[in-house]
Amino acid sequence: MNQIPWRKSDIEFALSLGRDAEEQEANIEQYTSERMNERAERIRKRERAALLWLAERIGMKPHRFLFTVSGFRAGSFGYTTFSVKKRDGKGMRTITAPHKELKTVQRKIARELFCDYARSPHSFGFLGGSSVEALLPHAKNTSLLMVDVTDAFPSIERDVIFRWFRKRRYSWRVSDILADLATFEGRLSQGSPLSPRIFELMFEWIDERLSRLARRVGGTYTRYADNVFFSVPGARMDRKLVWTVLKKIWRMDLLNNVPRSEWYHPMFETHKLRVRTLPGNAVHSLGLVLRDGDVHNTRDFKRTLRKRIHHLRYLLGNGFETEAILSAWTMLCGTYSYARKETLSPKLVREVEELRGRIHQLQ
Repeated sequence: MNQIPWRKSDIEFALSLGRDAEEQEANIEQYTSERMNERAERIRKRERAALLWLAERIGMKPHRFLFTVSGFRAGSFGYTTFSVKKRDGKGMRTITAPHKELKTVQRKIARELFCDYARSPHSFGFLGGSSVEALLPHAKNTSLLMVDVTDAFPSIERDVIFRWFRKRRYSWRVSDILADLATFEGRLSQGSPLSPRIFELMFEWIDERLSRLARRVGGTYTRYADNVFFSVPGARMDRKLVWTVLKKIWRMDLLNNVPRSEWYHPMFETHKLRVRTLPGNAVHSLGLVLRDGDVHNTRDFKRTLRKRIHHLRYLLGNGFETEAILSAWTMLCGTYSYARKETLSPKLVREVEELRGRIHQLQ
């Protein structure tokens, strides 16, 4: 079969088609690149506008705020991780302390953005209130449930914080920046000044639910930091009520009603569950003892206080330097500030006040 010979005009036409296709592809790539650059520029402008608004809102100079946020995102102002012993001496607690510049920004955010949110009347510790105030309301009841929140700060994830800010009508960009500044590796930091405030706001809804439950059963609910206390009068607390309290902390009753994408409250877990009968028993918690309808200091605390008193008396009676005496007095005052004076031995109170008078004369 004979092949049809190619004419010169056909070859030129095919080459022109190829050139047109290449030009069209190049134009499309250029157009796409321009559109992407325009979009990136719009994102940068919106990001900068959000940063400037946030700097003005928290009362920081814009250039310093932009410098800190840029350094944080570049890794210059990050976190330092170290471990400390827990208060009870069992195990270690991991602390992620922010850089000095980052901590300054976090403190301003905590002070300026959350100033309108009042502390729950049932909450003590992080934002005010003492351990005595958390325990004393339970002294009149007969059965006390105590449970701790497991990994209270790391349980709060970045996405939950972001959705919480969006729920409060912050813009998408501002919420994204705030969620970044509040978290370390996608979770609330253990050493950030923002963490206690955010935890309180996240747990406030659970506080309300547990306080309503307490009113319904005639009981009492309080919380000190991540330690939950729930007590009732009458007979020993039954298992059904214990399970109800735990479910309200875990939010198990809401899992099937709200999709995860809409959660703006975190999921918490618990540990160290204890149920104690109060009348005739001494219940130890928060470094205090709940006994005989009142809150008392522990024997170890009283022993330490007596040692401080004896040490200061020894320094005063043997002519030591004023600097050493004042240092010992400062340590005694620090220990005495945690004393439950209403239930402390009158003799110890008199000894401290006597030493106070001698220190004033020395000064």
